[in-house]
Amino acid sequence: MGELTDDVAIHAVIKRRLVADPQLEGLRINVDVHQGEVRLSGRVASEALRAKAVRLAGTVRGVVRVQDHLYIVTR
Repeated sequence: MGELTDDVAIHAVIKRRLVADPQLEGLRINVDVHQGEVRLSGRVASEALRAKAVRLAGTVRGVVRVQDHLYIVTR
């Protein structure tokens, strides 16, 4: 039960931080968490923003690994 609660909390923190960052357009980034492993998917506008999203997720307490499944879409 504790792992499920931790995963939900990790998800909430990451999503909140992504949405709060005006550059990342966090609503376009999907976050899945299982046993502290985070999977980011969706689209970002540049390699720099991709790295920023991964870095942001990795700094959240309880995250043990971040899987980057983001892709870059330029207009």
